[in-house]
Amino acid sequence: MASASVTHVLDAGDGAIDQAPFTIGGTLSGLGLTGDVTAQDNGAATLTVTSNGAFTFSKALPHGATYDVTVL
Repeated sequence: MASASVTHVLDAGDGAIDQAPFTIGGTLSGLGLTGDVTAQDNGAATLTVTSNGAFTFSKALPHGATYDVTVL
């Protein structure tokens, strides 16, 4: 299995303080040509990233929700 770093896991919203739902995403770098990385949000939503660059979990979280992204 290839190794890589997940950096900049951020709220993908516009930075405004409001009550809108938000999505979780980040940027993957250092992934080799034949690798992939699987990340999981709050132990439920799973996302496999197959190339370097930006990624976003598809499920929006409600305003004020906590999140924990784990690289599996």
